[in-house]
Amino acid sequence: MEKPQLSLLVIKHLGAVLLALGTTSAFAAESQLLENALSCKLKDSELPALMRQLASQQPAFAKPSQQYGAPSADVYRLAKPVSVLGYSSAEVVVTPGRILLAVPGEPIGKAIGKLKLQEEAYSPARREVRPTVNVVAFQLSHKTLENKLLVGCEYQHGEAARWVQS
Repeated sequence: MEKPQLSLLVIKHLGAVLLALGTTSAFAAESQLLENALSCKLKDSELPALMRQLASQQPAFAKPSQQYGAPSADVYRLAKPVSVLGYSSAEVVVTPGRILLAVPGEPIGKAIGKLKLQEEAYSPARREVRPTVNVVAFQLSHKTLENKLLVGCEYQHGEAARWVQS
């Protein structure tokens, strides 16, 4: 009689392991899309559905925690930090055509050197990834974004310009 109990125990343990692996891989898939977007790895064909896909994968993207105008910016607070481009944050900022991490206390000058960006007057520091895609870093003066480095990706595409919620 011990053999059936042992088999049942093994099956339960195996089920728990598979469930844990499934949860881990689901989280990995969820964070992979965001990481790809933030690190300039999205294809143009992925841009129109990005915000809709992020919202279906992560509750934090269902509605911005804060919205700003002039310049427009939607702020999302994640349950877990995401790491890209050598930075980590649980706060993501979306502006028309840009998706960025908000990194507290990081000076823009350090990011320019670290990411090999070029400074431009009246524009974010940037490095071209491909003709319509750039790694960017800059700062905004919106209340909750003051003293935070915004670092991520700029997609110069009409579909990306519509990411910010109305």
